[in-house]
Amino acid sequence: MELNREILTKDGVAYVPLTQGYVAKIDADDVHLVAGRSWRAFVKRRPDGSILNVYAVSWKKTTKNNDAVDRMHRLIVGASYGEVVDHKDCDGLNNTRSNLRIATHSQNCANRRRAHASNNPSKGVTFNKSSKKWQAQISANGKSHYLGVYSDAADAAKAYEEASKRLFGEFARWTHK
Repeated sequence: MELNREILTKDGVAYVPLTQGYVAKIDADDVHLVAGRSWRAFVKRRPDGSILNVYAVSWKKTTKNNDAVDRMHRLIVGASYGEVVDHKDCDGLNNTRSNLRIATHSQNCANRRRAHASNNPSKGVTFNKSSKKWQAQISANGKSHYLGVYSDAADAAKAYEEASKRLFGEFARWTHK
């Protein structure tokens, strides 16, 4: 590994140190985009305090003397205002170009992990206490789609998986991972 302004590079990958002991991963060819800046870890938490994701951010002063935040993943892909950048593997610190893609808001939401831990087998599956069955539903483009109730959680998960693939294609994510 060679040291480049605290950024370590090895085999075409660069590792950018952040605050709180976190490290962001980028392509070595993109070091010039992030070098010379102070990068920090922004920890996004669930309501219960557990970590949902971590992102690399850098603050800068604007011409109006306000603080502005640059997000490393947006800087790397050159995202314009209003464009959404999706991490394919849901790892906010994996900012390699092969892991980043421009997406719609709906596509980005489809590729999210569940917001809370649960023992449900899939995103979009909940246990309906009144019917004592597993219910599946999915949201796409601002609309909720009811997928039915099932005696078995695996059947409800399968219904969600099929709907997710149909509605979101390559952005589909149905497990809790």
